[in-house]
Amino acid sequence: MAAAFGIAVSLCSGTRQNFGTMAKSFHAGNSAKNAITAVLLAQKNFTSSCTPFEGDYGFFSLYCDPGRYNISKIIDHLGNPFDIISPGAIIKPYPCCGSTHPAIDALKLIMQSNHLRHEDIKEIRAGISFVRAKSLRYDNPRSVLEAKFSMPYCLAVTALRGNVQLCDFTE
Repeated sequence: MAAAFGIAVSLCSGTRQNFGTMAKSFHAGNSAKNAITAVLLAQKNFTSSCTPFEGDYGFFSLYCDPGRYNISKIIDHLGNPFDIISPGAIIKPYPCCGSTHPAIDALKLIMQSNHLRHEDIKEIRAGISFVRAKSLRYDNPRSVLEAKFSMPYCLAVTALRGNVQLCDFTE
């Protein structure tokens, strides 16, 4: 029952609570599938509210207190340009949470610039913003999925192997 509720939450909104579980990857893919389904249904004259965001019971009211958001700041530049156009598609360099990427890059640079091997490293300290830290919930990951959201794991792999690759996230 608990797993079903967790999956249901991912299906409707994709929260960070599911980071480190199978539902994380599922909610990202499911969102893309739902976008395509929405377009196909709209093309077939499937109806819905014409004010799904700004309506009295719309998305903004659901997630923000009334008067606590500025609609024009949210929508004025919508589609001008679309992110897919500018800055364009971005390919993640590492198969883990993007919040680990700056620290991985920094450690690689420090190791390369100073000709360090993992044997030369006694301790690694990485500072990170509060917002990014919320995504990196696993200091001591117990699964491959949790390891993707673990700064200690990703930096340890970087120190040991010099890079972080898909093969570093297998049982």
